[in-house]
This record gives sequence, C-alpha cells and structure tokens, in this order.
Amino acid sequence: MFVLRWSKLLYALALLALILEMILVAPKSLGRRQKIVMKPLHNMVFSRGPHEADQAIKGMHLTESEAGLKLWELNSESASEFKGKGELLLEKIKTRFFGKSGIQFFVRGKIAQVDMDTKDMIIEGEVLTRTSNNYEMQSDTVTYDAAAKFLVSENPVAIIGPKDKRGNRLVLNGIGMQAHVENGEVEIVDNVKGQITLESGANLEIKSKSVELSSVSRVAHFKGNVVIDVDTLRVTGPSAQFQYAADGESLTSLYVDGGVKVSDVDKFATSQNVKVQFKEKTLIFKGRPRLVRDSEEVFGEEIHFLNGGKRVFVKGAKAQMESVPSSLEKE
Repeated sequence: MFVLRWSKLLYALALLALILEMILVAPKSLGRRQKIVMKPLHNMVFSRGPHEADQAIKGMHLTESEAGLKLWELNSESASEFKGKGELLLEKIKTRFFGKSGIQFFVRGKIAQVDMDTKDMIIEGEVLTRTSNNYEMQSDTVTYDAAAKFLVSENPVAIIGPKDKRGNRLVLNGIGMQAHVENGEVEIVDNVKGQITLESGANLEIKSKSVELSSVSRVAHFKGNVVIDVDTLRVTGPSAQFQYAADGESLTSLYVDGGVKVSDVDKFATSQNVKVQFKEKTLIFKGRPRLVRDSEEVFGEEIHFLNGGKRVFVKGAKAQMESVPSSLEKE
C-alpha cells in the first residue's frame, strides 16, 4: 500500500511537470515568425574584439545562393571570423539582397554580424536601406531574417522617396520597418508622419498608423487614422493612396476610401471615398456624398469641389437649404 501511494504521488508530479512545460515552453513556438535573437553588436565588438578572432580578413566578399539563384552578396573592408561561435564580424559593410523580377535592396552600415549557420544578419550604425526604385530608409539597426527573406528594423525610420520631375521628394518618419525582399513590399509599421511639396508649390502633410511602399512602383498606401492637410483643406479617413503619373515622375492624385470627411474654412463634406486631383484642383466625392455649409445640406450621386473648393458641382442633387448659393451648381 505504501509503494502504491508513492507511485501515485510520483505520477501526479510528473503529470504536473508536463502541464507546466506545455504552458511555459510550447507558446514560444506558436504564432508569428520568431524574432531573431543575436548578441548586441557593440557588446560583441568590445568584449571579444578582432584580436580574439580565429581569422582576420581584409576586403571580404561573400555571396549566398539557393537553387542557382543569388540571394545576397556583401562586401566589407574587414572581417573577423569566430569559428567556434559560427559568427562573422564585419566592418564597413555593403550588402545587396536579390528578390524576384529584378527586385533588389541595398543595405550599408558601419558593423555587421553574420550567423554562418542560419545566414541571419544584424547590421548596425547609420544603416541606409535603398530599394530598386530609390526609396531610402535610414535607421540605427536592420536585421535580415534569412529563412523569411525579410529586412526588419524596430527602430525609428526616416524615409526619403524618389525625386519627381521637379526634384521634390516624399519625406516620412515612422517606427519600425518590414521589407519583403522577394516581392519588394516595404511597410513602415507605426506612427507615420510626412510631407511632400506638390507640383503647384503647396505643401501636403500626412499622418497615419502605417504606410506600405513598393520597390516596383511609386504607390504609397497609408493605413489607419489617416489625416491629410493641404493649405486650409483637411482630409481624414481610414485609408489613403498616393497615385502617380504613368511615367512615375509626378504625384497626380490622392484616393481616400472607407468613409471620408473633408473640411475647409466654410464647409465640410462626407462620402465613402474621395479622389483629390492636384493639378486640376478638384475633389470628387462618391458613395453617399453629403455637403454641409452653414444651414445648407446637400446630397447627390456625386459632389465635386472645383477650383480648390471655390465652386461646387452636385450631380443628382437633393438639397435641404433655405437658398441655393451662387457657387453651387446642380445637375
């Protein structure tokens, strides 16, 4: 009987240990792609300097390929190899990552660490990431996840877009970057703020939760609590997209969707979506558009702000107002 009781007690303890292991350990392998965990570079540099390396190399060039396709190549002014740790420490590094259909990302930084087994990398020190179409992203650190083929930064990121035909560039700041090397998509993850000078000379300012950029086209897709200010005009909505001319040389329009509000000094309008055409200085509201000005309230199939909002045209107008203002045209 005594032996049987001890057996039951030991079985219960073993079962409890198994449950605790499932609770504490298993979740680590679930959910999203795990973050790469590597030693901070500066700690590595100062605690185990190049003089402790198994091999020191000047002017290193490395390439990595898969199924005959080049994945990345790097050049550095110097390298220190720690064979026992499977690590490579590089100084003044320039790397090029290859995606599909000619997509490339260029990354340079002061120091870098490469895990020679996984081919994961951390690049630090005034890191500049440039896309095939000349978006430039500056950050303190960029990590390369070799398995997922992602370039990731959790630091503040400063972004400068390609030049338009007048030399103007989209300038953005945000927190965190995720760039998919394969398809060229780049996301600035949080707290995005930016501005661009339009062809007319007006300054456009924009805020949003995040923004998606492309290495293939000039499209910029802003998401989450979007606020856009141009002169006295404010546009708000959940999603906004910058649209460029066919040659990609100038920002032609802005499309905001998902429930939009546009306010000016003496009026405001709401609709499902609005298209702002910068050169023509027009705004076209569609999807249950509604215009409110003083005691006037106008509904229609479409509402157009013309000449920067100085004139208003309403297609299929249904109005509730005391009088029709001279600036309002109805069809």
